[in-house]
Amino acid sequence: MRIALPLLDKHGVIVRLGGLVHIPVIPDWLVNALPLEDVEALRKVEGSAMRVTEIDQFGYIWFGSWFCLRPDDVESLEPQ
Repeated sequence: MRIALPLLDKHGVIVRLGGLVHIPVIPDWLVNALPLEDVEALRKVEGSAMRVTEIDQFGYIWFGSWFCLRPDDVESLEPQ
């Protein structure tokens, strides 16, 4: 059984479905086994702001069907 990640960003702010988050860096855990072309595509979103389109049963936040991150990999840009 897997326990869902807490929905808190790197500063302890709640990450919400549909919320806008800043992606400061793509973490190594995501790209360490990917083909170079996928790594390059993901690195292009570093420093950008994106909407959370899904939160899965494990607590990972998704940006479309393209990729996901842990909540503590991002910074929420939504007012509290």
